[in-house]
Amino acid sequence: MVVRTLTTALLLMLCCRGAHAQSVDTALPRAFVGAGVAPATDDGDSRMRLNDGSSLVWVVEGGARLAPRIGVGVEFVQPSDVTASTAGASFNSSGRQTERVLIGLLRGRAWGSGRIAVDVVGGVGVIFQHHELSAAPCFSGCAVTVQDDLDHRAPAFTLGADLPVRVAPHFGVSGLIRLYALRRGDHTTQLPVITPWQFEYTSSTRFAVGVTGRAGW
Repeated sequence: MVVRTLTTALLLMLCCRGAHAQSVDTALPRAFVGAGVAPATDDGDSRMRLNDGSSLVWVVEGGARLAPRIGVGVEFVQPSDVTASTAGASFNSSGRQTERVLIGLLRGRAWGSGRIAVDVVGGVGVIFQHHELSAAPCFSGCAVTVQDDLDHRAPAFTLGADLPVRVAPHFGVSGLIRLYALRRGDHTTQLPVITPWQFEYTSSTRFAVGVTGRAGW
């Protein structure tokens, strides 16, 4: 369903090109690389059951032109880590979850006017999850006696738009709008099997709005 939505949105954008033929438009750059940051909706509860939240994603991007208005690219997304700890009279337990998202993108230029443009993007990729667990047999002050980790991969999808602005011949900034569908699956406690809270996760959707700096050719 997500893939169908991405494909339909891009095809509709391209089919409508003729309706805007009278506008002044510019081609995609031959190639570009960029990096930036985007505040995002918090999906910490979906990444680890106990958590202190996650509100930022860091983005590294690159792309190349296939045709004047069509391009491909890649986007590497690194959300901030989530951590948590809990303690009782005879235990102290903590956890950390990190994840990286790598997405291949299809890009279409919807509109351009020399220095400013609007691009529609969509893509699919993979999430790389890493969970860490540690525990000690007292409230505080004693050595960690249990350590474990869990790695998991899952599909990721994105749909969004970029608003590139050319500042100089080979440099610009771009607004970034993304909806990320992160299909981690459902890995939670299902009695009689108990999953440690550090290893519990579910699927989520995140919305991000940010800015990147770009070098283009």
